[in-house]
Amino acid sequence: MFWKWNKKSVKEDELLILFGTRSGNSKMVAKQAEQFYRKNGVKATCVNMSKYNAEKLPEVKKLLAVVSTHGEGEPPEQAQKFFLKMTEKGIGNLSQLKYSVCALGDSGYEQFCKAGKDLDERLSRMGATPVLPRMDCDVEFSQNAAQWVRESFKVFSSKNGHQKIVEGAVNFQKESKNRPQFSAIITEKRKLTADSAQSPVYHISLKVESKGFSYKAGDSIEILPRNPEWLANKILEQVQPSSTESNSGPYSDLKLFLLEKTEITRLNAGTVKRYQKIAKLEQLEKLLNNQTALTEYLAQSNLLDLLLDFPCSITAKQFMAIPPKLTPRIYSIASGPQLNPGTIDLTVKTIRYQFKNLPHEGSGSVFINEDLHPGSPLEFSLEKNPEFRLPKDFKTPVIMIGVGTGIAPFRAFLQERSAHAVQNGTWLIWGAKKQASDSLYKEELEAFKNNRTLEQLDTVFSKDNNPRKYVQDILTENRKKLVKWLEKGAHIYVCGSIAMGKGVKSCLNQLLEGSGFTSVEELQKESKYHADIY
Repeated sequence: MFWKWNKKSVKEDELLILFGTRSGNSKMVAKQAEQFYRKNGVKATCVNMSKYNAEKLPEVKKLLAVVSTHGEGEPPEQAQKFFLKMTEKGIGNLSQLKYSVCALGDSGYEQFCKAGKDLDERLSRMGATPVLPRMDCDVEFSQNAAQWVRESFKVFSSKNGHQKIVEGAVNFQKESKNRPQFSAIITEKRKLTADSAQSPVYHISLKVESKGFSYKAGDSIEILPRNPEWLANKILEQVQPSSTESNSGPYSDLKLFLLEKTEITRLNAGTVKRYQKIAKLEQLEKLLNNQTALTEYLAQSNLLDLLLDFPCSITAKQFMAIPPKLTPRIYSIASGPQLNPGTIDLTVKTIRYQFKNLPHEGSGSVFINEDLHPGSPLEFSLEKNPEFRLPKDFKTPVIMIGVGTGIAPFRAFLQERSAHAVQNGTWLIWGAKKQASDSLYKEELEAFKNNRTLEQLDTVFSKDNNPRKYVQDILTENRKKLVKWLEKGAHIYVCGSIAMGKGVKSCLNQLLEGSGFTSVEELQKESKYHADIY
């Protein structure tokens, strides 16, 4: 059995609330639901899916489940085992179970809320009865999630004789995550890629000045960026406050709002829907009703595109209610805590591209790589990633597979294993576009190979080969060695783009056929496959 059963036991008349989370939002919704139910006299117990034995579900009568979607429509890493167990036949019939699912996702991705949809479908197939339709929440989840909690309470509480809501507030403010903010100073910024690189990548070093900060290799940090000033100015040209709005109230500094308070470099469906309530445009309505076209539009558009593509008369007051709050960007830590305590390294690629003949850029990457310099202060919070950790036994072999800035956590792993004098048993497979322009940490990797921290180093550059070659091809060429490493108990780590993660997983499933390992799912059940894709 691979679960460590949570000590909290769920009595027959209690409501079980399960959550699967990566960023903490699903946990926040679940915890707030637990508090809401308890304040209103209904017993509820909240448990992380990673600590819950799915075989106990036949003993549960009431369930709320909150889960986010990541990568190629997958549940968070912490919830993978729970989901895998739910696909097995051993759990049995769940006809006694009444449930509802709250799915968190991002409408900018094709597989919007897929993990929640899959869980809802699976529970239904196992005989469980939904007491409410599934609630699919976009990036701005607060209002819908709060509605879901209150509506589910009305259903479950009525069966217990609790008709009246005594404590009515359901608050999903960011501070509910209780994440402390830390202060740092930029100590180093250097370009890793050549000037000819299509997307420059920078190495950023931070000296943490706050006391009590600690992290583990595999963790990330959250940084709240400042939006590009040129983009804010372009939006201001489309939305000008009236004379009344300019002279008083929150509309007097619309530019500050655009720079520091709201999302302008990317769109989600909620933003488009709120804009359409004011614009009332036939073409925009058609876009909203065409999910494929909407997903494609959201993938590359920003707030300025929306204003230019679908112009309408709008006041500053109306406009400020449309875009969501500016959210932090997550970056993997590229350093090991043992080597330089109090220092954090990042590996950041500048996101900049053309769409509809207009420049577009990522607010986080441009803010870090171009607006910050040595000596600049920076606030951040720690994003722990407990499912992306090195094995506790450093003798356990590890296979690391990544592309581009996906090398960041692997650099941290290498530093950590080097600090513990681990030799051999570490294999890195890493890819980029062109060796001449896109190599990252080449000298460091060679040094790790020379001191035997790295037993095997394979790099591949797709555009230098005809036909193109990828990390999957390296795996295929080394199938026998891959199986031997797995037979020794090796853990596999994958970090990089969604497309790469999907390709690697498919490749591994093919390579494992006929070996002693049936699939990636088997490795996941044994906690030997770890993915951090974006």
